[in-house]
Amino acid sequence: MERIQNKTYTKKKKPTVKDFRPISLTNISYKLFMSIIKDEIENHLKINHLIKENQMGFTKGGRKEDNIFILQYLVEKAFTSKEKKTLVLITVDYSKAYDSIDREKMIEALIEYKIHPHIIDNIIKLYSGDYTKIRFGEQEKRIDITSGIKQGVHYPQHYSK
Repeated sequence: MERIQNKTYTKKKKPTVKDFRPISLTNISYKLFMSIIKDEIENHLKINHLIKENQMGFTKGGRKEDNIFILQYLVEKAFTSKEKKTLVLITVDYSKAYDSIDREKMIEALIEYKIHPHIIDNIIKLYSGDYTKIRFGEQEKRIDITSGIKQGVHYPQHYSK
């Protein structure tokens, strides 16, 4: 599937490569197709209890406010506890998370979750021969994409494995 990216400058200082953010236009039929696939996968995961109760990201009804409330409660509990337990907080930076997902491992996870083979086959076909064209002024270059996932439709299983 072809994507064409135009680079948009986002800052006021002298530009560097990192200052340009890619904007890709995606076919509406792709978005519709992927939302159907996403719903099928989410239903399978829920029916088979494969999504943990504390999974808030990329789930229907999941809200960041819930996680903030839980974090605040745990911090207050640690500071007011008579047992003086140490509280350790770890954060993970998911910047460029979509670009870093290993497609083979994603397919392996879908197989392990026992997602229907037709869905997995469609996802494999969607990513085979994936490329983008980058335009910068009059220049254009085609780049094959072999890792990462397309943005726009989010699955909790991308991050919960």
